[in-house]
Amino acid sequence: YNEVLQNRKFPKLHSNLIEVWKIYEAWLHVLIVSEKIVPKNESEQKNFKVSRYANEVHTYFKDKSGLNISIMVSQIALLLIQKEHDTILDKMEAIAKYKDRYVNKEDNYRSYLFINMLLTIPKAYFKRSMIEEQADKYKKILETLPLDIANQSADIEILPYEDIWDLLLEYT
Repeated sequence: YNEVLQNRKFPKLHSNLIEVWKIYEAWLHVLIVSEKIVPKNESEQKNFKVSRYANEVHTYFKDKSGLNISIMVSQIALLLIQKEHDTILDKMEAIAKYKDRYVNKEDNYRSYLFINMLLTIPKAYFKRSMIEEQADKYKKILETLPLDIANQSADIEILPYEDIWDLLLEYT
């Protein structure tokens, strides 16, 4: 990531490509603040702002079938780590509408299942045992449908949904 950003040609890339790297930055930040990875130096990722993130990826945030899912899920992960439950409730309403309009079983079944799992978090009052119980049926199906045979673009899952789910549960 750092090598790409430090490349002299990076600022000249098309804005869509720069936005993809902003999405990667968000996921790196999730992994750093959840202590899953340790940055080489402490100055890395300190300036990341969740509120600014959606504005920096405006092209893909408008995308209704692809990386928008990764953007929304990374926002939820960051907010959950920060215990911003009220903000999560607002975002979950938008995610539920998004799922109903744009995510279907035929084209993005893994995303459909994962979003249903995600929506259990506020319904279960952010209580891990209740979340696991309510999301179990979706999780079992998700586990039987590996990404390599799923009928969906691998680009949507920057991190596998199973790994994201385990990380999210740590913060409930």
